[in-house]
Amino acid sequence: MTKRGRKMTPCPSPDRLRDLVASGEKMQNIRQGFGVSCSVVNNWMRHYGIEWPKPIEIEGEEWRDVLGWEGLYEVSNMGRVRCLPRNGRQARIVKPYLNRKDYPRLMVSLINGRRKHGGREEFPTVHRIVLEAFVGPRPPGMEACHYNGDACDNRLANLRWDTKMGNVADRRRHEAERAYVDQ
Repeated sequence: MTKRGRKMTPCPSPDRLRDLVASGEKMQNIRQGFGVSCSVVNNWMRHYGIEWPKPIEIEGEEWRDVLGWEGLYEVSNMGRVRCLPRNGRQARIVKPYLNRKDYPRLMVSLINGRRKHGGREEFPTVHRIVLEAFVGPRPPGMEACHYNGDACDNRLANLRWDTKMGNVADRRRHEAERAYVDQ
């Protein structure tokens, strides 16, 4: 027992913690597995000298600041978003999620500071972030379009700004191509 009457959290073996981190397990799952907070897990890692694995770099990948989130997030021409190091944390790739509301598209959660303390949070689409960083802000009346019709392929080479009519024409062309291949 501590001064405050709480139980002390037993430290897991360094090998167990090292294996979990090396296997790519998320911080959320590690802390829930041991029933502790993120800061406790970070203290254990610091104590044992364990570091999170560095993100894998892709050859030819170029990184630029996310428009409106300069110094906090970067996006690559390969369609990956990363959070820059801050508050003692290392840089990490932000895992996108699939939004199926209207049509499938990848989105990311960008957070500036802690939400409880007035930090803002946005959920932009990855294709919009890539185009704004590498091509420029969205021109009036334009949309982000994918050349190959795959809304999850957010490489710069596959993206362009185009009109709503151009986007609809692309969608019809890709549906016709899929129907032809399925025959």
